[in-house]
Amino acid sequence: GFEAASWVGFLVPAKTDAAVVNKLNAAINSVVDDAATSAKLSANGTLQKRTPVEAAAFLTSEVINWRKMVTAAGVSVD
Repeated sequence: GFEAASWVGFLVPAKTDAAVVNKLNAAINSVVDDAATSAKLSANGTLQKRTPVEAAAFLTSEVINWRKMVTAAGVSVD
């Protein structure tokens, strides 16, 4: 019942000023919006633009899902 997929994202330190986060997000999106870049990312199935709020929610869901998988598998750190 688990699905594993790779993804790439840009992260900043916690409590980074929202204006900085939004400026970085806009700059990254402008690169992704370039036709050639967008075509390459789409061809690989890796294009999923998110707002900072959407990205935070996605990361939270990934942590929850992987925690469930690790618990179900009985994985522990020795």
